[in-house]
Amino acid sequence: MPDTPYPLGRLREHDPRSRAYPFAAPARLELPKYSWTWSRRAPIFDQGSLGSCTGQAAAGWLGSDARGQRGNAHADQALAVSLYSEATRLDQWDGAYEPDDTGSSGVAVCKAMRNRQQITTYRHAFTFNAVLSALLKGPVLVGVPWLGDMFWPLDSGYLKCTGQEEGGHEFLIRGADPRRKHVLADNSWSTDWGRKGRFWLHWADLEMLLGRDGDCTVPVR
Repeated sequence: MPDTPYPLGRLREHDPRSRAYPFAAPARLELPKYSWTWSRRAPIFDQGSLGSCTGQAAAGWLGSDARGQRGNAHADQALAVSLYSEATRLDQWDGAYEPDDTGSSGVAVCKAMRNRQQITTYRHAFTFNAVLSALLKGPVLVGVPWLGDMFWPLDSGYLKCTGQEEGGHEFLIRGADPRRKHVLADNSWSTDWGRKGRFWLHWADLEMLLGRDGDCTVPVR
């Protein structure tokens, strides 16, 4: 993996066949006037030096509530690494963990969850409005290019989305605030990073990052 201040590992896997499985967002998005956040039962993880962010995001999703469903409080770091390992065997790149820390994709880690019957299927949010619409029903997995200044959140907890691209990173978005136009996300670099392992991202920045070959995967239990 590249030498960066914190480990990355999200790889871009945009299969044209995914277009057949979009998240069914309404033509007109009606957002509540209040903010919302889905509860997380599992702790914030620490991927250490491993490029396993896709597995961490997936395990965090399993450990979080969604509409009508309670998260698994027993989801842990071991589960995250196990999902990552399986994802590296399902993706399109050579090598697998262990021993090869190749990184992987949001699509592959969702395939791993489906193979384990932890989810029934998964969908893809192809527009920013679809991302917000999916978030109304539960957390979502987001993979984006990670820019240099994003490694160090501002004192406010927001990310500064500038700098050169350093690689790709996957994280879990669990909430949104329509008034402030930001989302709340969980990272996997321990609770010492950001706001106890979490950060805020302006809608405009999220939309920009998604437009730079980012993606949003929506698991369905």
